Amino acid sequence: MKYIFTRQRAIRTHHQGVYWSVFMVLLLALLVACSNYSLTGPREVDKVVIIPDHYEGFLVVRYDCPDGMPLPDTGDIITYFFRQDGTICTSDTVQRMHSQYAVRTHSGTQLIAMGQPWPEVGYGLARPSIRTTSITGQRMSLGIYWVGNLDERDRMSDYDQRLDQFLIERFGTP
Repeated sequence: MKYIFTRQRAIRTHHQGVYWSVFMVLLLALLVACSNYSLTGPREVDKVVIIPDHYEGFLVVRYDCPDGMPLPDTGDIITYFFRQDGTICTSDTVQRMHSQYAVRTHSGTQLIAMGQPWPEVGYGLARPSIRTTSITGQRMSLGIYWVGNLDERDRMSDYDQRLDQFLIERFGTP
């Protein structure tokens, strides 16, 4: 009789050990996954933004564009080459990343980028924003920039109306 109880206790102890081991392995896997996510974080890249000469106004990147091409990406530099109408249509998706900007015109003139260590006045590129919108059920993710006199942009009372008009003209959606 004593042998039966001892054997049952040994089996129960063995099962508890197995459950404990499985729990610890799963906990360890969860910790590793969480630490890898926080260690990698957003991708760090340099963005080269090339705009049309003498351009002033909105610049919009349409991500996940059906007929778009991928943005030139060397791993640590992504190039945004805006067309004459101030748009880019790319097959790339919106990515979270920390970026430094280099901005120049098609002919090579360097511009300042708002939010960089340069003054936020003069002719330059304002920091981008992301907008997600939908037209006829199709979702669009848009990266929105503005180029021109930076201190004037901050005083524009009709900024949102101008942006909506630009998006309607170029993409058929506000």
